[in-house]
Amino acid sequence: MSSDSSPLVPLSQQVSNSEVAASVALARKGSDDHEWKRIYCGNCGRPHDIPVYCGNRFCEVCAKGRRLRTRDRLRWILRQVKPVEPYRINFLTLTVGNMKSASAQCKKLLHSFRKLRQRAEWKKHVRGGAFVLEVKKGTLGWHVHIHAVIESRFWKWEKILRLWTKCSGGTGCDIRQIPQGKAVWYITKYISKASVSDGDLMNVLESLKGLRLFNPFGTWYNLNKTYPKKTFVCPDCGQSSWMWEGAWNKMCEWYGAPPQIE
Repeated sequence: MSSDSSPLVPLSQQVSNSEVAASVALARKGSDDHEWKRIYCGNCGRPHDIPVYCGNRFCEVCAKGRRLRTRDRLRWILRQVKPVEPYRINFLTLTVGNMKSASAQCKKLLHSFRKLRQRAEWKKHVRGGAFVLEVKKGTLGWHVHIHAVIESRFWKWEKILRLWTKCSGGTGCDIRQIPQGKAVWYITKYISKASVSDGDLMNVLESLKGLRLFNPFGTWYNLNKTYPKKTFVCPDCGQSSWMWEGAWNKMCEWYGAPPQIE
């Protein structure tokens, strides 16, 4: 049965390759209570189980595929960038003072970072980069960080701090050069990391609602839009057409099921 032999199956019931690629690497270990859906290769009928997103961006089952996708995307961007002197890859961490509201601090931090990127001095030193948010809670309240990998020229810490204080009122600033090969790990480890107790998790999820986990900027923003999304192929037959279980069962009623996979 070829992948083109099921024209009666509505396209809306077929699974996109990006959904499959985001899910197939997820391990079932320790996830028995998570909801899963089964899909089938439209060519040979091989079944695959993919997780149903549960709404918790820190869920290890849901986040694993997203983290792997982001790592692959960032690796690709860094291969295209290939910074040459005087530019290098640096790791930048920014924060402001603790606040009682996690949502308010996230908004303040993002607004301040946007102001920073609009300054002439920033544009003089930084070509592009990508950032993520990390939310923590301490005894004095919520403490949100921006972690960014940037392609930049040498820039004295004191000058960055002075500019950051003007934009945010905060005094939390750290910058260090990192090996390009480790840049992916430095930033993506925070994508699925929740540095709060279970009791505060819902507050964090609400504060981050609608915010992207991975945020490229500068020259990296347009570069990110050209990232070639990967197509997951069936390990048995090499085809890349996937169908939801309901559509697969209906097709089998119409055309007959293919031989069972051993």
